[in-house]
Amino acid sequence: MSEIPVYIKEEDEYLYNTLLNIYLRDNVSQNGIVAPSRKTSDITELSNTMPDGTLWYDSDTDEIKVRINGTIRIVQLV
Repeated sequence: MSEIPVYIKEEDEYLYNTLLNIYLRDNVSQNGIVAPSRKTSDITELSNTMPDGTLWYDSDTDEIKVRINGTIRIVQLV
């Protein structure tokens, strides 16, 4: 999965918009949203700074995880 481009002042705005549109086309659609893939250790570290409702795909455990009330929970399918 590609990374969301970061706009830097004085950077080529056309290039930024092109890269952002490519990312959105590949990862966000009416058919679904691709959760960012991260290792378990990265999710643990990121969870301290991200808001509740943040989703990740844990590439170490092949699980979808979400931050709820400040803790990381595994999304279980039934």
